[in-house]
Amino acid sequence: MTGRPSAASQGLDEHLSRPPYVAAPDFEAKYRAQCFCGRVQWSIGQDALSSMYCHCETCQTLHGTPYQWAAVVPKESVHFTAGIDALCYYSSGERAARYTLPCKLSCGDCRAPIADEGRNMMLLMPTYIAFPRDHNGRKLVPQPWKPQHHMFYGRRVADMKDGLEKYVTKKGEGKCDDEGRVIEDEQGAKGEK
Repeated sequence: MTGRPSAASQGLDEHLSRPPYVAAPDFEAKYRAQCFCGRVQWSIGQDALSSMYCHCETCQTLHGTPYQWAAVVPKESVHFTAGIDALCYYSSGERAARYTLPCKLSCGDCRAPIADEGRNMMLLMPTYIAFPRDHNGRKLVPQPWKPQHHMFYGRRVADMKDGLEKYVTKKGEGKCDDEGRVIEDEQGAKGEK
């Protein structure tokens, strides 16, 4: 015994009594997902509100990739069904391994990045969702989950010529072309081409 108060006595486990750690009333699973090793599993009760590729430096560094595919859903539409005890939390704002919103969730076993949890929303990684596959094994991703735009494109590692809208920072802030040149600023004014 170290004499330190437990997390429960400090109220630090309070988040485990609400979604996504317990099911919201009338929750019905529409999709199922799991981390790479399968220890952490979750269900999703609705389609994504938005889906995008994020090129921010935090995503690049924490995921070890040039960009990540992420989708937004309300927290009440997510329910962790297994492996809650294996979840690790990381506050990138505080650069500390703790549950402080917003925070990043990952599996403590395989270390797979699972989601970003905010006050009301979850930013999920659709890669882990068990979408059906075609005869070649390709995932058949429903339209609401397909990326609709790129954000933080100004921080990109490589140009992406995929026909999707691109924003220098967040959606609606500095629309740009495939080479990152601003074509419309926050007020809707056209930029130089």
